[in-house]
Amino acid sequence: MICRSYSMLRRQVQVQVRGQANAPPQALKRIAVALSGGIDSSVSAHLLSRIPNTSLIALHMSNWDASDEGEGSGTGTGTGTGTGTGTYCEQSEKDATDAQSVADQLGIKMHRVKFQSEYWHGVFEPFLEGMEDCRMINPDGKW
Repeated sequence: MICRSYSMLRRQVQVQVRGQANAPPQALKRIAVALSGGIDSSVSAHLLSRIPNTSLIALHMSNWDASDEGEGSGTGTGTGTGTGTGTYCEQSEKDATDAQSVADQLGIKMHRVKFQSEYWHGVFEPFLEGMEDCRMINPDGKW
């Protein structure tokens, strides 16, 4: 499911970028940048923000939910009993805060896209199943 969602988003962005690449400069309207909060996406956002005649928006993909951090949740749907103090949750929130900070500094609007359930079922559970079968796989390798 997450691969399908990502593929759909990727195709939409590709269509927009291809269409804008062939358009006269005054027709350039909107660019979306994936903003993780890390240095690579931050620099990319900065460079894209300098393109004239464009409106830049940032998308931050959240793949973890605070309630999935506790004992007995196991659903990956955000309905667990956790307190949200686990390592993955803390890092996910820090990444989102960093991404928002970059967006604020660049003067662009950031949208947080939530894919917790899709990531849990489409990426994380297959990764755990592979581990149980003694297979070491890259959980994000489907992307």
